[in-house]
Amino acid sequence: MLQIFIAITLLGLLLYAVFRPNPATLRRHWRKLLLWGGLGLMVVLVLTGRMHWLFAAAAGFYALIRRLLPLLPLLLPTLRRLWATEHQRDAGATATNNSRADSTASMTLAEARAILGVDEQADRAAIIAAHRRLMQKIHPDRGGSSYLAGRVNEAKRRLLSQS
Repeated sequence: MLQIFIAITLLGLLLYAVFRPNPATLRRHWRKLLLWGGLGLMVVLVLTGRMHWLFAAAAGFYALIRRLLPLLPLLLPTLRRLWATEHQRDAGATATNNSRADSTASMTLAEARAILGVDEQADRAAIIAAHRRLMQKIHPDRGGSSYLAGRVNEAKRRLLSQS
């Protein structure tokens, strides 16, 4: 490992002696060399088990944040616009959910029975069993629709409050 470091150092000194860059270019090259050399050293240390990978990731994340920080003023207007659009969408969804709640409040007993697939003589246990069976199929956590799940829940509440 030491021989590789010495060889890279000698190569760098040789290139410096041949090309003699101006100070601004030299400063930029040194920053790049230190950045990539540091990242390479971290990778070697992680691979050999001398540094925990989380520490190396944190150091890399810090370097990335330092690079992206000057871009933040350019991104703020876009982020504000996206945030406002998302909140308008959420407000629209809330209004839609409220209108759905109003529409389910007027559910008749016949509609509730049709939704759950039970007859007029169904007792409490049959209503609960039908509700459970349907919810296992159409629950939003299983890829179903939240609207349908709400209708099934409302049908169950309507039939249970009637009996």
